[in-house]
Amino acid sequence: MGNIAQFTPVDYIKRLHSLSVPGYDGTVAITRYMSANPAYGGNARPADLLNAIAAAVKKRTDLAAKTKVDGYARVFTGQGDPDGFINVMSLVVELREELMKTKALAEPLKKGNYLQELCDRGVFGMDCIGFVGTYMSESCLEPSYPGGRPLDYTAKFPPIKDVDEIEQYSVVMKADGQHIQMINDYELLANGTLKVDLCQSASWAGPFDSKKGYGPQFNGGVLLRPGGGSYLPVEAFRAAMAKFKQQNSDPKAIVAKEKELRKEMTETNRKFGFCGGAIFQLGGDGSPPNPVSGSVYIGVMKGGGIRIKTPRDWSAVEYQQR
Repeated sequence: MGNIAQFTPVDYIKRLHSLSVPGYDGTVAITRYMSANPAYGGNARPADLLNAIAAAVKKRTDLAAKTKVDGYARVFTGQGDPDGFINVMSLVVELREELMKTKALAEPLKKGNYLQELCDRGVFGMDCIGFVGTYMSESCLEPSYPGGRPLDYTAKFPPIKDVDEIEQYSVVMKADGQHIQMINDYELLANGTLKVDLCQSASWAGPFDSKKGYGPQFNGGVLLRPGGGSYLPVEAFRAAMAKFKQQNSDPKAIVAKEKELRKEMTETNRKFGFCGGAIFQLGGDGSPPNPVSGSVYIGVMKGGGIRIKTPRDWSAVEYQQR
């Protein structure tokens, strides 16, 4: 698909914050982080909606086709795209009265702004891979949703080895493999530190704080320092986890083992790590504050990084349309 994106990561956040759903007054914003992975909260609330819709469409067979469209299931795992969210939300509009019979959904569905209420309660949400992956497909950098794990993106975004190699619209990947973000813009300061504007989907532990960002969000002016940090030998870690899962399928035991192995296998004071990439320290500062800080890699898309489509990239047909 090339390196030309149709829009910036921050434009994508704006889109996720202004979804228009047929039959619903006003727009809807995706405001929460949600992951199907039990280690990051799980998707019990979205599963309630998924099951309730499945039961309801048995009585409304005219709507059954909407549950079979591409990307439908991803909405309930934190990896939906805008059209996917709108499709499921339109089902909620059509099936609202029937869905109210599900205890877990009854209270939010009674509200006037019931779709936004479902979003604010985490029934609809997005995880970090969902944000970056759907940005890639929606902006035409990928032909379809790539999925994967954060450090899998090093195949397309090789980690840089020096701060001078950074480009706008790079990805930021936690060195422990647990998170991925995008840089919308950056400034190289005199001391070699970077000040970056991040786009990501993330959350905070503890009670809701209106001064913090939740779900798809922009974090401006976050400091990113070179110099090394913590390193997890990812291949060895993944092999150890795969071996454990062959012998134990209990989700709680798997989460506990993952936590144990991360602690045991993490090395400190490393300059370079996965794929030979330099390790940087990402701060928890910014406006609003960045929820996910620590040791990271910066990946630049092969071919010179991402650039945003401009009039010089228009086809002859596009020129005629303008």
